Amino acid sequence: MLLFPSFERIYCFDTRAPLQNGALRVTIWDAQTHTNMLALPNAVYFAQTDGIADYATHQDNGSSYRMKYFTTYFDFGSASQFKILKRLATTVIGGSGQDFVLKAGFDYTDSYQSYPATLSTKTVSEYGEDEYNVAEYESGTLVEVVRSASGGTGNVLQIGFESNVNGAELSLQKLDIFVKQGRVF
Repeated sequence: MLLFPSFERIYCFDTRAPLQNGALRVTIWDAQTHTNMLALPNAVYFAQTDGIADYATHQDNGSSYRMKYFTTYFDFGSASQFKILKRLATTVIGGSGQDFVLKAGFDYTDSYQSYPATLSTKTVSEYGEDEYNVAEYESGTLVEVVRSASGGTGNVLQIGFESNVNGAELSLQKLDIFVKQGRVF
């Protein structure tokens, strides 16, 4: 993690698996008011005006927070053809019963089509057994693929994902974009 207190930003680099070009995935945490941080092998602490914050739960000082992720713009290797968005599919980990919104925008505008979805409600029993001592087949991590019919056309496409996080993990693992190549403009 790299903290810039004067810009109220933290850059969180994923060093577990570099990309094919050697770069690291990065997440930007904006509107952060922390003044300092300490990372230990199994804990991260942040200094802030009202005390020390422990990065341990999926909440922000006891409250939910809005997670937003947007891709770069894609031209799918053909800069001179229109793209017609047909369908989106995403693999999500965590968030049983969680509401989220997939978004699609074209041609560098801030106007997005929204495709709301809700994950299935699942229960994962502790230690792989339910209260009646019958084995459960859930692994302890909830994984779901959500598909959505979508639409729109443009030269370049950006996909987004937004959700409220409140006490449970929620992770976008894979995003499949199904487009049809249109006419040359």
